[in-house]
Amino acid sequence: MKSLLDSGSQTVNRDPLVSRGFGGKELLNTLVGFVKDKALNCILLYSRCLRPEPESMKATENKMIKANQLFVFIGAR
Repeated sequence: MKSLLDSGSQTVNRDPLVSRGFGGKELLNTLVGFVKDKALNCILLYSRCLRPEPESMKATENKMIKANQLFVFIGAR
């Protein structure tokens, strides 16, 4: 029996996510989708903690725009 270090494919095939049907691109898309869903909520919550004043709305909008640009860039890879 080969050890896990003998073959890259052996290592990948034993990964629990791969055995559940997640391959490279599917796994990346799943992770990107999770981050997209959660990150905007985190940014909004973080912004409220830092600046509860009404003037922070523009800063929050700017952070959301930057986050969306980052996710588009990540998704394009």
